[in-house]
Amino acid sequence: MSDMFNNIDLLKLILKWKKQLAVVVVLAFVMAFVFSLPVFITPLYRSTAVIYPSNLIPYGIETPTEQMLQLFESNQIRQEVMRRHNLATHYDIDTTDRNPGNFSELYKTFDDHVRISKTEFEAVELIVMDSDPDSAYKISMSMIELFNKNTRLIHKKKSEEVVKIINAQMERKKLEIDSVSTLLKELKVKYGIIDYKSQAKEASKEYYRSLGTNSKKTADILVSLRNLEERGNEYIKLNEHMQSAISTFDQLRVEHDNAFRDVVKVLTYTNVVVKPVVADKKSYPVRWVICAFSMMSAFLVYLIGIIIIERFRR
Repeated sequence: MSDMFNNIDLLKLILKWKKQLAVVVVLAFVMAFVFSLPVFITPLYRSTAVIYPSNLIPYGIETPTEQMLQLFESNQIRQEVMRRHNLATHYDIDTTDRNPGNFSELYKTFDDHVRISKTEFEAVELIVMDSDPDSAYKISMSMIELFNKNTRLIHKKKSEEVVKIINAQMERKKLEIDSVSTLLKELKVKYGIIDYKSQAKEASKEYYRSLGTNSKKTADILVSLRNLEERGNEYIKLNEHMQSAISTFDQLRVEHDNAFRDVVKVLTYTNVVVKPVVADKKSYPVRWVICAFSMMSAFLVYLIGIIIIERFRR
């Protein structure tokens, strides 16, 4: 090819064949213009949204933006959008015969019309293309609404599981507190132990005061001291156990209240910085691009053909 260009003056060649080249270019333009009409290529309208994630709880090492992408691409959102907007009929795909191929075609058509991607600024860009500008707008809005709804359900379900687990822990801890309380009550009733430290201190004082005065009172104090000595260690352990169990129960109750608030609260999980709008002009096909590409291609192909013809002639 380089030899051809070296041996043939392209400018002279183009001038020599200028009429034929002009006809070819004009024909290419006319054909591109005609075949890019709505009769041959269905025009598509674009509805775009740019969304930042909000209130998302990341799992593992994924970022909130990556989690948002996964949730947007979930089957729940896709199927609900298809059902809500009757996209099978809208895309002219028959799914009444339950043919798996038709459903695959429906999903592929949906994926061709809906694009979800991450921007360089960690936002999510949602682009919906449709032959009807109003439908493109409604599908975009539905996807954002369903994203919030499904994400809320996921978080609610997780919080409900946490509440259920904490409830079980609180029940076990309550039984433990009741059991220890019963043992402490038994020590109180049988042995009169209510507060070991203060009772032991007071009993010792009373014992030394009663020496040589009242033998009956001294005997009663000795019984009290003996009970404190024999059951005091048990009382201390049970009391410490009780305080620890009560503290744990209080912590669980705080966790339960926080988790329950997560169940009942209603949050949004999207910050829409670019809202979808109803397009006032088509985005595809771009007719001037098609015409320009067709004219350029026709010119180059015909020029190469001329070069080859001239080469063989010489």
